[in-house]
Amino acid sequence: MSDDRTCVAPTRGMGMRLIAGAAISAVILGIGLRGVGAEPTAAVVHSLPPTSGALALSLLVAGLALATAGIAIWKARRAHAELRRLSRGLDAALASLDARAKSADAERLLLEERLRTEIDTIALRGASASLAPLQADIIPYPAISAKRKGDKPDPADAVEIALARVLADDELELSLEPIVSVSRNAGVAFEVHVCLELNGVTHHIHRLSAAGRHVERQAFEKAVVLRAAEVARRRLGGKDDRAPLHCPVSEELLLNATACAEIAALVTMQPALADQIVISVPAHLLIASTGAVAAGIDTLSASGLGFAAEGWDKPAAGIRLLRDRGTVALKAEAGRLLDRQKARRGSASGAEMVAAAKADGLAIVARGIRNDEDAIELLDLGIDLMMGPHFAKPKRLRPEPAKASRALADAQAG
Repeated sequence: MSDDRTCVAPTRGMGMRLIAGAAISAVILGIGLRGVGAEPTAAVVHSLPPTSGALALSLLVAGLALATAGIAIWKARRAHAELRRLSRGLDAALASLDARAKSADAERLLLEERLRTEIDTIALRGASASLAPLQADIIPYPAISAKRKGDKPDPADAVEIALARVLADDELELSLEPIVSVSRNAGVAFEVHVCLELNGVTHHIHRLSAAGRHVERQAFEKAVVLRAAEVARRRLGGKDDRAPLHCPVSEELLLNATACAEIAALVTMQPALADQIVISVPAHLLIASTGAVAAGIDTLSASGLGFAAEGWDKPAAGIRLLRDRGTVALKAEAGRLLDRQKARRGSASGAEMVAAAKADGLAIVARGIRNDEDAIELLDLGIDLMMGPHFAKPKRLRPEPAKASRALADAQAG
């Protein structure tokens, strides 16, 4: 800030000029009075010639000028003092604002660092560490071996052919990918995959392509659900038996009335399984109200099974339809929830989707988390359940002598 004295320099200069003018007028007046003599003042006033009257008027004007100058100087000094007070108040306010901004930045950085530490802890610990009944069954899947030079690439359908053989021999093995609750620092559910070893490479198959030629999609998905039910039965009564297994199915299974009835019969005979198995279905299939797909959903829902809806590309208001069909969770990719992916016109934004799902009592699961930044942004959006390679990869269950098909036979016998 510049020197405060400069603020009143013009006013003070004007006052000095007025005082100087008054002094000159007084001198002139004094000279004139000496020429008049020492007569009484009253007599002088009444007997002054016109020239003496002008001198008296000059004296009056000089007095007024002197008074005006004094008033101007007093006001200038008061304005100067007020300006200095305001300047000091402004400096104090700016200093306080700067201190609060620095404090807020420090708190934000501390919070982000704490969240990164928590997320790293979850990733290292793995969700399966909190599930004692599963810990003995899960083994890390072998690292994918690099192809040696000269090896011929496998045919494009080699994996499917191997999978068909496994299904025919009733030797299906599962691998589980944890769904993590960041706030609880633990796994709360599992996404089910099929684990297949082929030529030293481990494959985790989540869904089959509709274009497959060697395996019927509905047969594959029914076998996955029955095998998951067998795993769930082994966990019944354990302290962590509330971590459900999410089994992905497609339209082909829902269109097969026999397969849906078989799964529903198993759950009806073992009602506790309804809390252990969640059927994961593309969201657009769940809102079908008529047709064979709707009939399949009704069959499964009647047994007590709940559904997880995968993806949502419609307005937020439509999420209520999912709840009415027995949906318990809504899954979406991290990029979709963070509005990084292009969405259909009129579809809900990520924030709208989260708000609508919470209002209807649905859990939100963010998929495909690959780094801390995504996890922190999703936490800010109010999403607690996440899954993806950043937390843990699928891990293979140890093979058991019991087969998936035996689950239905055991239920019917007991």
